[in-house]
Amino acid sequence: TPRWQRLAQSRASRLLPSPNVAGQRYSFSDNGGRVLNYAELVGAALHITAGGAFEAVDAAQRCPKDFSVQIDGGTVCVGGLTLALPISGPGYLRVLYTSPAIRILTSLTRSPDRWEDAGLVAVQLPAERVAPDWVAPCV
Repeated sequence: TPRWQRLAQSRASRLLPSPNVAGQRYSFSDNGGRVLNYAELVGAALHITAGGAFEAVDAAQRCPKDFSVQIDGGTVCVGGLTLALPISGPGYLRVLYTSPAIRILTSLTRSPDRWEDAGLVAVQLPAERVAPDWVAPCV
């Protein structure tokens, strides 16, 4: 389990009226783009982000598809206050399956700061499918 997910599923978060939301937002360019990871720790009132660039490492047009990732910064948002997090480093990601309804990913290497271990498998649903009124705050 990635560290951000353990934080998002902490005992304090279970007292919230709705579950914490965590996920990724992508913007695309020719061979890659930008990714923003976000995770609510105590709902929208306390959440973290980490973002960076990604690019395809091969010419494959179908899954599995590998990407290199370079995280270049993050934030912690408390109420309306946003503070920078000193997070950065490389990663390597394999998309095992993707559709408009679900994405299955795996980390092929451990992140340098150990936020994610090699072999981690993540299953992601679009946020609007789980929380239709959710809007990413201060990202």
